[in-house]
Amino acid sequence: KDLVRAEACNLFLFNAETNTFHGVASSALAPESIQQLHFTAENNAAMLNMMRNHATLTLNGAEKAAKDIPMLEDAFHAKAALIVPIVARAQTLGVMLCIDSQSQRVFSSEETELLTMFADQAALWLEAAHWYYEANRQATIAEPARQLAFEQINATTLALSEPLVAVLDQVHLTFDQSPSTELRLRLEGIETNTRRMV
Repeated sequence: KDLVRAEACNLFLFNAETNTFHGVASSALAPESIQQLHFTAENNAAMLNMMRNHATLTLNGAEKAAKDIPMLEDAFHAKAALIVPIVARAQTLGVMLCIDSQSQRVFSSEETELLTMFADQAALWLEAAHWYYEANRQATIAEPARQLAFEQINATTLALSEPLVAVLDQVHLTFDQSPSTELRLRLEGIETNTRRMV
């Protein structure tokens, strides 16, 4: 939220069976509130294009595409949005959605790049969760020898319940490599806010 100057940043995961994005986490809403939110890509050319081409989508209040996602206005009172797809295995797994109440808000290329970096990190975590689930499923139906292999994998896998630690690692890496004082200050802010949540 400090790196991308928006009123809220949210994580939505995609359910391919229902063609619906479901809220998972938010910087502004309580977990029980964001988890009640969902929207579909149907009848929205911009969203469908984003999913097909895995392209970032920037919307403002004047665009028809923004009006075709009523949840933006209804739940967030958003007039502008930056939507970055989370992609793995050439499939859209979800989106990072940053919103703002100013219709003339223009998201910078730096903000888009940073949000894309975080979306890439989320894709890695979702892939890890997928393989963790698959390994667990295979272990429960396989012979005891496979159970031992699963326990070894489990012992070396990062705890899936602590993805913020990975974000902190990425912030440190970006901080150490950044020559920009302004970006370093913004990274310190996101690290401080993230540590409060860990």
